[in-house]
Amino acid sequence: MDRNAGRNSGAGFTLVEVILAIGIVAVAGSLLLTSLAQSVRSEGKNRARDAALRLEDVVRMRLREIGFEELYVHLEDREPVFYVYRYRADPESFREDDTPKPATSPEGIMVPALRHRSDPLFPEDLKAVEGDVFRLRLTPFLHDSGEPFALPPRDEYEPAALRLFVEIYQDFSPGEGEDDWPDRLRVLSFPVSLAR
Repeated sequence: MDRNAGRNSGAGFTLVEVILAIGIVAVAGSLLLTSLAQSVRSEGKNRARDAALRLEDVVRMRLREIGFEELYVHLEDREPVFYVYRYRADPESFREDDTPKPATSPEGIMVPALRHRSDPLFPEDLKAVEGDVFRLRLTPFLHDSGEPFALPPRDEYEPAALRLFVEIYQDFSPGEGEDDWPDRLRVLSFPVSLAR
């Protein structure tokens, strides 16, 4: 009589145990993949927010340079769409608006830019963009940035300043889908006031 015969017959895994083990591994794997995907999305959003924060001062300064009158015209006509980004530029060569021309070699310097979508230099800049491109949504308000209002004609606008709520959206395909403002792509928002 063989003593090991009884032991060997019970040493393997049953089909039920194998299926349970595979199910546990599959569930654990899917949870891990979900966690990794959320981590990658979160990291991408944090990186975009950091880039937008570095451009916030540029946005404030350029909107003040554009000034009350020009911005008022844009806001009266339609919702203005501006883009802010950084591009590689040639520090030796300038265009008519005193901005450096995009560099033709990788030896240029990085400069920030804010342009209206109708600006003829915008497509030229896009070819030299490095990093994220952000789209700006400008909403006028009187007292509370959460309560936008329709601007009256310029000669009927009484306040001494034009208050705008600026929202910065990450834009993966600049110039396309400009009517869409998905909340998941908004990375930064802040108010700006422009004196008349």
